[in-house]
Amino acid sequence: MNVLIKDRQKKIVAALSKDPHVSAITLAEKFGVTEKTIRRDLQLLKQKNIITRVGANKNGYWKVN
Repeated sequence: MNVLIKDRQKKIVAALSKDPHVSAITLAEKFGVTEKTIRRDLQLLKQKNIITRVGANKNGYWKVN
């Protein structure tokens, strides 16, 4: 299934593949955008079933589908 996502979102998926425990704050600093932008991107990626959150916000991790 081919899903259209932006370059930044592709980079987020790549970063989550390398470190599933990375925080939104760390991603925001890495990509030079606000935490709110990263959270919006993560929400979109979840809706498109590209990533899944496993566990709680504090001690969970991201799974790339």
